[in-house]
Amino acid sequence: MKKTLAFLLAVLLCLTPMTSVRANAAFIDNTHWIESNPSAVTAAFQANQSFVAMFYRTTCPNSGTRRLAVEGWMEDYDLDVYGIDVDQYQIPSWVWQKLGYGSVTLPIICIVSNSSEYDCFSAKDSMKQIQKYLHEHLGIYDDREVDFSKLNGQIISQYSSRASTAQALYGSADSVHPIVKAQTEAIVSKYTTDLERLMAIYAWIVTNIFYDYGMLEGKVPRYVTAADTLYLGRSVCEGYANLTAEMCRAAGIPCRVVTGFAAGVGTDSTIGAVWDCYEEWVTTNDLDAFRQEISPYENHAWNEAFVDGRWIVLDTTWGSNNDAVYLDSGSYYLIPGTPTGDYFDLSIDKLSQSHLTWTTFAADLEITQDGSNQAVVSGTLDEADLTAASRGLLATYTQDGKMLSCEEVLLDSTDFSQNIPWSSQAACAKLFLLDADHRPTAAVYTAHK
Repeated sequence: MKKTLAFLLAVLLCLTPMTSVRANAAFIDNTHWIESNPSAVTAAFQANQSFVAMFYRTTCPNSGTRRLAVEGWMEDYDLDVYGIDVDQYQIPSWVWQKLGYGSVTLPIICIVSNSSEYDCFSAKDSMKQIQKYLHEHLGIYDDREVDFSKLNGQIISQYSSRASTAQALYGSADSVHPIVKAQTEAIVSKYTTDLERLMAIYAWIVTNIFYDYGMLEGKVPRYVTAADTLYLGRSVCEGYANLTAEMCRAAGIPCRVVTGFAAGVGTDSTIGAVWDCYEEWVTTNDLDAFRQEISPYENHAWNEAFVDGRWIVLDTTWGSNNDAVYLDSGSYYLIPGTPTGDYFDLSIDKLSQSHLTWTTFAADLEITQDGSNQAVVSGTLDEADLTAASRGLLATYTQDGKMLSCEEVLLDSTDFSQNIPWSSQAACAKLFLLDADHRPTAAVYTAHK
């Protein structure tokens, strides 16, 4: 899925007066939602009234999760919220003053105690910041989940940080198409570090590849291989992600394609169902059940690349604002946009405002359940690690990182196999190698279900 040109305009044209036909339905269907205008909220602001306002655009991809949070405030705390449609109105100067008069990402949420004590938050600010300000200045303590960071954080925390594992699973360039290899060499040849090469690949793709709405809408066949995406210069999110992964591997950087849900344009009808699934997982912590319920809503692909001992999250689809739009005749035209670096090296908080993943990948070791209360952790250890360690600590953890068990194990071979207690709460295990003084070395092996 893809942010449309309307999202780009939300960033670039916020200062320009715009007119449109008002939709019959309110943006939020709640008695505490008050469709308003800049004159009315500015009057309340100048009168030192306390209020919350949301400047929104119905086509803005970030509005979905923000709208759910605002709905929660109205339902749980009887909070009136003023809504201002920026397709019809300009954003007032007192809002721009707080935002620094730069480009912003919609929607904007303003929390006002009075005309001298207020703040305004764009979609680049985390909902946790907004929750904190709401509590401190309006006395509303909202401790609910407001983004996808809980699950994203737990999934990503289980990733292997070992270069050998990353290389073995996602580093091979054997299957990379020759034209992809040739283009990658032209892009990265002048750079010396993996991070520089990764940044160059990201910049080239978001600048040169166009999002193909004909493929999205089924008007033309979907070409999503890396070679096809490069040759045609356009694709959908799978094509962006496949090209990113193959270019990284051609440059010697392990890279994987990640799939999941992204709350962008076109998800108004599904974001509520996704959020219901997510909140149920928060309550039950049953990841297997969650995966079954959430799988029909998978709609996006992005990437994670392994550089300097860590996984860097990047989304070249959302970083590109280039669009290939089709006419009724079947011909298409290209609309170059302004690429953004906002979706390179995404933090968990930034990622979780719109993206949700529930897929893990093979870790350093494997876990095989052996009966209801036992499991076997097995795999191959690096011989170099064993030169500095002859013992280790093998620990099991819940999905949210709480330790369930820990025992010392003997490491006398690169072929590792160990029985461990395994409860229904267990989600992963970690093997910490110890030196002669029983202190942890840098070597850590991960395993998960």
